[in-house]
Amino acid sequence: METGNKRIDFVSQAMKLYQKRMHYKITNSRKRHNVEHKAALANGVKPFASVMVIGKVMGMDHSSIVHYTKQHESYFRWSPEYRMYFSTALQCAVEVADALGHEPMTQTYMTARTQLKNLNEIIRWAEEIKEKLINDLDTREQELYLRHARSEEIK
Repeated sequence: METGNKRIDFVSQAMKLYQKRMHYKITNSRKRHNVEHKAALANGVKPFASVMVIGKVMGMDHSSIVHYTKQHESYFRWSPEYRMYFSTALQCAVEVADALGHEPMTQTYMTARTQLKNLNEIIRWAEEIKEKLINDLDTREQELYLRHARSEEIK
């Protein structure tokens, strides 16, 4: 099989595995969650294939893949869902690459140390979100308690 076909096969298999693992079918929809799935998958397989190949397999123009690459940092920073999607996409890409003996095209492939650093950052963000939710719940429970106490005083 020639190199271009190998890369097409690789992206196709990674996309199938991603969709199966996420229990989600990527469509042409422009709804945010679908766009984030497409961007995560495109960025996850990007070290292993060109934007032309990724676009061809995903049924998109290569310029959309370039756009997803430019938006990656923003999505990663602000969307907890995207972080999960991207992590899953990268894991699928690595699994398919290992199964096919497919090497990254460039040195953009993340090392274990880089993945660990990113994972620690995700955990830190998740802890911040968890803490905020706990504080919000504590505040709501205090407000409910005070309302209940006031209503008991009136009786």
